[in-house]
Amino acid sequence: MVGSYQSPGLTARTNTLNRRREDTRLLPRPETAWPAEIGPIRRAYAARARRQNRLRAACRLAGTILIVLGSLGLVLLAAGPVYQAAADLLAPSTSRPASAPARVDAVRPAVYDYLDPTLAPPRPRATPAAGTAVTVPRVPEDLPITELSVPSIGLVTRVVPAPLINRGGQLTWEVPPFVVGHAEGTAGAGAPGNAVLMGHITSRNLGNVFINLGKVQVGDMLAIFSGDRQFDYRVVEVKVVPRTDVSVVGPTDKPTVTLITCTGTWLPLISDYSHRLIVRAERVGP
Repeated sequence: MVGSYQSPGLTARTNTLNRRREDTRLLPRPETAWPAEIGPIRRAYAARARRQNRLRAACRLAGTILIVLGSLGLVLLAAGPVYQAAADLLAPSTSRPASAPARVDAVRPAVYDYLDPTLAPPRPRATPAAGTAVTVPRVPEDLPITELSVPSIGLVTRVVPAPLINRGGQLTWEVPPFVVGHAEGTAGAGAPGNAVLMGHITSRNLGNVFINLGKVQVGDMLAIFSGDRQFDYRVVEVKVVPRTDVSVVGPTDKPTVTLITCTGTWLPLISDYSHRLIVRAERVGP
C-alpha cells in the first residue's frame, strides 16, 4: 500500500517544474530571440501608428481652427446692425443739412460684374444759322434727369429717380441697381442748385455703373439729358471724402451736378465703404 503512493518531496518538485514550464511558455520571448523578419515589421507598424497619430492631431487642430473662425464670422455678422445703430447714434447731428439725408446708400461687398457701358459721346446740338437770334428757354427747376454721358470714361447710362426711404430708422436715398439714381429733392437737369447722381461701384447684385468714375479729371466734359434736352457740364472738382461728410450733397448757387460713388476700405461690420468719391461739375453754355 505504501509503495503505491508518490513521495511528498517528489510531488512538490514535479509541481515546481511544471509551473516553471508554464511560466516560460506565457512570457514573451525577448527581442533578441525574435526571428530576423519580425523586427522590421514591428518597427514599420510602430512608425505607421505614429504617422496616423500625427495626422489625427493635425486634423483635430484644423477642425478647431475652422470652428473658431466660423464662430467669429457669425459674431461679426450679428454685430453689424448693432455697430451701425451705435454709429448712427454717435454721429454728430449738427453736420446734417436740413434737405439731405445723413449718408449715401451703401454698396455690398466688392465683386465685379463687368458691365460694359455703351461707348457713345453726347448728342450733337443743332447749330443756329448766322444772324439768327438765340433765345434761351427757362429751365424748370424740377426737370427730371433721364440720361448721363461721360465721354472721357466711355459711360452712357440711364438715370432713374432715387427716392428717399427710411432704412433702419434713418432717412437715405435708395440707389438703383445697374443704373444711376437721381437723388430725390435735389436740383433738376440744367437748373440752379445741386443735382446729385449716385451709382454703385462694384457689386454682383447691384452693378458697377460708376466703376471708372475715379478716372474722370478736372476739365472733362459730361452731359445730362432730360428726354431730348441736353445740358453740358465741365468737371471742376474731383475729391474723396469720409462717408459721413454730407456737405457734398448740399445746395449750390450755380447749376451743378455731383456724381457720388463709394471708395476706400470695405468695412464688414457696417457693410459700407469708408469713403466717397465725389465728382462735381458746373454747367457751361446756355
